Amino acid sequence: MQWISWKIPAAPPPEPHKAQPMKPAAWIALLGIFIVAPLSAATPKDNDRPDKEMLQMMELLKNMEMIKQIDLMQDMQKVEAGEPAASTPSQKSSSVKKREAAK
Repeated sequence: MQWISWKIPAAPPPEPHKAQPMKPAAWIALLGIFIVAPLSAATPKDNDRPDKEMLQMMELLKNMEMIKQIDLMQDMQKVEAGEPAASTPSQKSSSVKKREAAK
C-alpha cells in the first residue's frame, strides 16, 4: 500500500502595492479630525459647574435630611423608653417647620 501525499501548491508572493494619492474628501476629513476636534475640546464647559441656586438647594436638602435623622433618633429614644413615637407627618420638629416657613 502506498501513501498518497497531497501537496498544496504554494501561493504566489503578493505583488508590491503602489500607494495611491489621497482623494480630496479624505484630506478634508483628516484635517477635520485633527483641527476641529481639539478646538471643540478646548471650549469651556459651563454646565459642569453648579450654579448658586443649585448649591443652595443641595444645602437645603442636606439640612432637611439631617433634621429627619434627628427626628428619627428622637423617635427611637422615645420607643426605647416606652413612649409612643411621633409617627404622623403632622408632628414635625420645630426646625422643619421653620425651614418650610422660610421657603
